[in-house]
Amino acid sequence: MSPLYLGDALQLNVRGMFMGEELVVIVPPKAGEGERKDLHFPKSVCEFPELFDEVLETIRIASEGNMRAKAFEARIKAVVADRGKTIPDFDLSVLRQTFEKLDALRKDGRDTIWSYVARNLSRPLHLSSAERRADVVVGNPPWLAFRYMSKEFQKRFKELAEGERVYVGGKLATQADLSALFFAKSVALYLREGGGIAFVMPLAALTRGQFEKFRTGAFHTKKVQFNDEPWTFDEDVQPLFPVPSCVLFAAAERGLSRPTPKTVTAYKGRLPLRDAHEDVADKYLKVTPHAPAPSEASYEGGSPYRQAFVNGATLYPRMLCLVEKPAAVSRLGSNPDAPLVKRVITR
Repeated sequence: MSPLYLGDALQLNVRGMFMGEELVVIVPPKAGEGERKDLHFPKSVCEFPELFDEVLETIRIASEGNMRAKAFEARIKAVVADRGKTIPDFDLSVLRQTFEKLDALRKDGRDTIWSYVARNLSRPLHLSSAERRADVVVGNPPWLAFRYMSKEFQKRFKELAEGERVYVGGKLATQADLSALFFAKSVALYLREGGGIAFVMPLAALTRGQFEKFRTGAFHTKKVQFNDEPWTFDEDVQPLFPVPSCVLFAAAERGLSRPTPKTVTAYKGRLPLRDAHEDVADKYLKVTPHAPAPSEASYEGGSPYRQAFVNGATLYPRMLCLVEKPAAVSRLGSNPDAPLVKRVITR
C-alpha cells in the first residue's frame, strides 16, 4: 500500500534560489516579535525521503548535543556520503543556517512541529522527480474562486496560473478557479509523458469563460489532450456536490494539445444518498453517452443592459437584502432540497 502524506501538491513553498530550487517552511514569528525564522531545505536533499528524514534527525541530535556549526556540516557530509551522494557547498551552507534556526526554535520551546511540517512538505518534491512520476493521476482538486483567496495567495495563484497559461483576467478575474491551476500543475509535476489524468471538476470547467484557456489543453509546462468524453453531472443529479460537476480525462502528449470534446457522457437522476456506492448509483442514474456538451457561456451580445453592469448579480449595499438560514419560514426557489430560510429586509 502506498503511503499517505499531508503535503502541498502545488509546491507553493518551493522557491527558486541562486543554485537551484529549495523548500521554504514558513515559521510565523513569536507573539510580539516581527522576525520570522523560515527554514530552507535544498531540493537536492528533499528529493530523497530517507536522506531528508536522516538530515532532520541529524539536526535534532546536533541541536540537543549543542553541536557547533562546523561539526554539524561534517556530520551532514557523512550522512550524505553514506547514501552514496555528495552535497554542494552552497546546499550545505543552506542546511547549516536551517540547523541554527531550528536550534534557536528548540531553545525557545517552539520546535515541536516544524520537522513534521518539513517532512510532509518535502514529499511532493520526491514524487515529482523524473523517475517517480505516475502513469495515472486521479483526484478531486480544491474548487476555490480567486475572490475567496487570501491576498497573499491571490498573488501567488496569479503568478502560477499565468505561468501555466490557464489564467483569464479582465472581468472574469475574480471568477478564476484554483481547480484549473491544480489540474495543470498536477500534469506538469506528477504525470509522466503519455500518462493519463482524471479529475473531478466543477461543470463550469466546460462552460464558463474563466476556464476558456484551460479547455484548450495548451498548458505551458506540459500540454494535454482531452481525448475521452467528460462525465457530466448537472444540477438535477442530487445529492452530490453543492454545484454541478464533471469528470475530465486527459493524456499528457509531447508538444500536442487537444481541447475538451464536443460530446459528453451525461448522467441524470436522483441518488438516495450522497455517498452512494457504485452499484446503487447505477440503479438510480441514467447514462447517456455521446450527448452534446453543455453550451459555453457567451460574453457577447445578449441583453441590451449588459454594458451597464460590471459585477454580475451583486447587490449594493448588501445590507438591503440579507438571508439567514436557521429559521424555517420559506424555501429559496422551487428545489425541494433547498434549505428553509428566514428573509430579512433591512431598511
